[in-house]
Amino acid sequence: MKYFIITLALTFTSFAQTSLEECAVLAQYHGHATMSQKVPKECYEIIKGLNASMQKTAKHTIAGHKNLLYIESEGLLKLISGNKTLLENVKAIDAAPSDDLIFVLNEKETELEVLSFPVSFGGNLAPRRRLVTNELEGASGLKADTKNKELYVFNKNQSWIKVFNQNADPNGKRAENSNKLLRLITGVSPLDLEIIDTELYILTDREIIVVEKNHEGEADSLRSKDITEYGFPKDIQYNKSEETLELINNTGELFKISL
Repeated sequence: MKYFIITLALTFTSFAQTSLEECAVLAQYHGHATMSQKVPKECYEIIKGLNASMQKTAKHTIAGHKNLLYIESEGLLKLISGNKTLLENVKAIDAAPSDDLIFVLNEKETELEVLSFPVSFGGNLAPRRRLVTNELEGASGLKADTKNKELYVFNKNQSWIKVFNQNADPNGKRAENSNKLLRLITGVSPLDLEIIDTELYILTDREIIVVEKNHEGEADSLRSKDITEYGFPKDIQYNKSEETLELINNTGELFKISL
């Protein structure tokens, strides 16, 4: 009986892994002009069940893995995938539904890039914008400041936050399309970020640190809060309707935080 249980568990594990690989293969041809393939809805359920890049907003659930980017809203499910998207391995996402934008940290074989897509459409879409620079090497996450048209990219292990133009694009000719690094903040190890007015809220393993949004160089904390009582932190988000900062831990529990 023990052998049967172990064998059954291995079978289910193998099936899940194979299914995910099949999803990625089918997604390569999603929306293709001549070789279009239908990606089964089960792929979305598999991705949601993984420790994949996922974000929930008031009306949207957005999940990405490998070359698939799903948007679920009000009972409708959309998929952004296919050869035009340039998606290879979704590493992190940040959605700004009010601006109809999703930003994706996309890992390619030899480099990282940030791609942006609309929230309102699915399909085999070319990115609206594409940030390509060696400064992204090692990046683990990102956060968009759509109000000020800036993009914050960060690395926990190397303890930096880098700021770029939100509209950066190698094909653009305006100053706002420059891939140039705008600012660098060092000395903090972010798990996640949130931007509220003129302040940057930085989530680390043990605390939330607040710095001036336009700060450059070594992080100079305005104030901080110990968060070890809330378990292992994962994300922070700003609830605009309640004007509160929310912390989500690794088990999915949500806590309202005052700083």
